[in-house]
Amino acid sequence: MPKNNQKITGGAVGASGGTSIASIALLLPDGFWKSALVVISPILTIAISYFWPVVTDEIRYYVGNRRLNSRIAKTQKLVDRLLASGNADPAVLQRAQEVLSTLTMSQVNLAADNIQQVASNAGGAT
Repeated sequence: MPKNNQKITGGAVGASGGTSIASIALLLPDGFWKSALVVISPILTIAISYFWPVVTDEIRYYVGNRRLNSRIAKTQKLVDRLLASGNADPAVLQRAQEVLSTLTMSQVNLAADNIQQVASNAGGAT
């Protein structure tokens, strides 16, 4: 289930988005587009409010996963370079391998948290 502050934020973003669409519509001359925008603005308010927690969670996951992938790749290169050098300090090599293992485990945990969040949001984001 989304956190309460995500619900409040989603509601505020949805309300402001829907109000903005309605305000723009009121500036238009009478016609199809004005009528259509006035009619869909409440629907957009509800849709934005409902999907806001889902979208923000996916963005956080994507950004976090990209950062972790970058750090894992850099650490893997370091480990490979230390192994290839042949004269690397064993303590430094061990520490680099531990960091790589920790980063990999963090990535697994991030994926598991995202799966739980998606399942939670599937139950209803309202």
